[in-house]
Amino acid sequence: MIHLSEIDPLTSIFNKETTQKLIDQKLNNKEHCCFLILDVDALKSVNDNYGHAVGDKVLENLNLLFKNHFRQSDIVGRIGGDEFIILIQDENIAESRIQSLLQKVNELKIEELKDFKLSISIGIAFAPNGTTFMELYHHADQALYQTKRTGKNNYKIYKNDEN
Repeated sequence: MIHLSEIDPLTSIFNKETTQKLIDQKLNNKEHCCFLILDVDALKSVNDNYGHAVGDKVLENLNLLFKNHFRQSDIVGRIGGDEFIILIQDENIAESRIQSLLQKVNELKIEELKDFKLSISIGIAFAPNGTTFMELYHHADQALYQTKRTGKNNYKIYKNDEN
């Protein structure tokens, strides 16, 4: 029962509460890591044009891709709707992992979508610059909105205005 309470029922990855708890534990150790917020571009359009069952299939396929793409030591969670959070333990490989992920999402084929090209937008923040989950979440969210304003299907890294 405890395990089931920690898991998102659709994607079988960590839910928001568990994701936050696990990330806070890592941050308490002052580890350097990379915090990502990922948003599925045009999932509303998929749901509206192909149905919610196909939208759910998109989320399930992305979950499998995330599980295979990231390491077991990384934290992958769904925080709601079409948003995911990933904490990459090794910030030195984060950017190459993200670039590779964007390409793999673009290449993901879902039969019902025919030629519809999936994409994600990503916002990135680094720890320990943000010392709590909520600080990192806020910073990565700002970067995510910058990504969406500049064309989606890409990523932006949070830059502190003072730097």
